[in-house]
Amino acid sequence: MASLVGAAAPAFAQVVAPPGFAVDVLFDQIDGSTPRLESISNPAYGSGLVAANLNAAGILTVFRLSPSGVEVIGVRPGFLPAATGGSNAGSSVLTIRFDRTGLFGHKLHLSVRQETATSTTTQFFVVEPGGAINSVLGPVGGPSNKLAFLFEFTEGGGYLPGAYLEDQNIGNGTSLWHASPGWQTTVLGQNVLPPGRTDLDIYSMRFDTTGVYGNRLLLADSDNDDNKTVIYALLPNLTWTELTAVVPLSTRFYRDMDISVGGALGAMIYVAEQVSQQVQTVDADGAHAPFATGFTGIGSIAAAEDGNALFVSDANAIYRIRPAAAQPGPTILCHDPNAGPQGVFTNPAGLSSARIIFDEPVLFSSGDVSVLNEAGMPVPFSVVGSNTRFMLIGFGVPLVNDVYTITVADSVVSVAGGVPIDGNGDGVSGGAATVTLEHRRRADIDDDGDVDSADLGLLLGAWGG
Repeated sequence: MASLVGAAAPAFAQVVAPPGFAVDVLFDQIDGSTPRLESISNPAYGSGLVAANLNAAGILTVFRLSPSGVEVIGVRPGFLPAATGGSNAGSSVLTIRFDRTGLFGHKLHLSVRQETATSTTTQFFVVEPGGAINSVLGPVGGPSNKLAFLFEFTEGGGYLPGAYLEDQNIGNGTSLWHASPGWQTTVLGQNVLPPGRTDLDIYSMRFDTTGVYGNRLLLADSDNDDNKTVIYALLPNLTWTELTAVVPLSTRFYRDMDISVGGALGAMIYVAEQVSQQVQTVDADGAHAPFATGFTGIGSIAAAEDGNALFVSDANAIYRIRPAAAQPGPTILCHDPNAGPQGVFTNPAGLSSARIIFDEPVLFSSGDVSVLNEAGMPVPFSVVGSNTRFMLIGFGVPLVNDVYTITVADSVVSVAGGVPIDGNGDGVSGGAATVTLEHRRRADIDDDGDVDSADLGLLLGAWGG
């Protein structure tokens, strides 16, 4: 765990939140770049904010960010150096998305563009919970068909199940593809454009799950060839409707977009707008309104999954905008022991205890904790360590060939201010935290909880196979 917590430096003081909200500077910028952001809440990945960027050495790094530091999820080298200075030459992360549909395994995916003087390609990757970053598609494109794909997963609304891929590059048309689960692709159209348009430069794609915007696939376009900025809805029959009025780039230039599902932010589109260096809201009628101002080189944006925080990256830092009355609470940094990428303990003796480590000292008692086995039955335990960062839980029945779910209630509070823990990782105090520990015997081949003659039969049947 690398601690890269940023302080509220004077250079960042110009960022202003709307009334009723506060701004936290989470981090100085990572590797001097502006990463792409995505909120996440998933047992396999954790909760909070994830970011992906490429550096000058051509190394792709995916981070998980929390108020206490930056944890590297995965690293993959071998790309062109990051594009810099407004040039497209080099590599960049175009999109990072978590699959909430389940069609792609509830996993984190991203697309990476690599561009030279003669060729543009895009490659798609899955970031596994254990940290491996594996290619799932591509590279696609090349010298004769330059492709720079953004993508978004779809969830009903008449759209093809899977993901839609939109080409940002003007070369050989504005290509629209569909990827089915397994990343099998179909070209829906080599040049899919609204009437009267010669090009699109899409900077973000989001699927509306709120219904406020008609459960449509929305695309934020700021095109320097047509000199037009507009948010479109791309309908399932591949026709277009304009959500916002078309304006020139000198009036408005989108950098990124997200849709809050509710909470303190409301069910609303939020866009990072370059001309004004603002975060703006866009309502169902397409009207824009300032939300937060004073950014420098505004880049990516992500709404927390519960709508109670907005994350923004610019050239200086990564910010969290949250309700002023809501306080960040203590968070779980990790648990010990940790089974690693596979998540299953196989040591013969099982586990007699576990330690949960918080980012600051907390107060608790046994009434703040519960432990259930795989059958949902309570497990006897003891707990010590109150007034420290370490909660040590001793199991009355050792964890052997079972799954224990430890729940820590938000009645656990910080020593410093009595603030409840941020159990769900949304950046705001409140919400229970869960830790899952799984143990399996190596000899329990059929994984039924017993080592018996059935396992011996399976072993003998496979002998010499």
